[in-house]
Amino acid sequence: MRFENLKNKIKSSLGIADAEFFVVLIIALGLLIGVSYKLFFSDIQYNLESRDEVFNTLDSLAEVNKNTFVGSNIEDEANPKLVTTDSKTKYKSKKDEFKGKININTANKKQLQKLYRIGEKTAEKIIEYRTKTPFKKKEDIMKVRGIGKQTYEKIKDNIEI
Repeated sequence: MRFENLKNKIKSSLGIADAEFFVVLIIALGLLIGVSYKLFFSDIQYNLESRDEVFNTLDSLAEVNKNTFVGSNIEDEANPKLVTTDSKTKYKSKKDEFKGKININTANKKQLQKLYRIGEKTAEKIIEYRTKTPFKKKEDIMKVRGIGKQTYEKIKDNIEI
């Protein structure tokens, strides 16, 4: 009965109806619970080891992908903001032999130029040839003018259909 009396006094002093009193009560209870939670549970220490573990994992993945084609545009030219200096020089070095695989039916000119003895003109000839007749097997690349048996022997492990 006391609650009813208290409720009626609050309603009459504020000049509100039953539904409005219910809304005010819910808001007041929510505020009270929120303040209590903040006061009693504010000194909780968070474990940051899992966050560091995630950062270390991402860092190691970035290190693995550093020498791939990540950070290059559609022409496969490296974006200088995304590629470190040591990986830029690695691909430009003539002494290093390309160790990846390139699909000769889909590769662009820059990718084809990474193959042994394939320059700009030969890459253009490959692209021109495949637009007329797609390569069905690796050996078909010898039909392109400028690619002989010796060049094919050097690049056969780096090309795919």
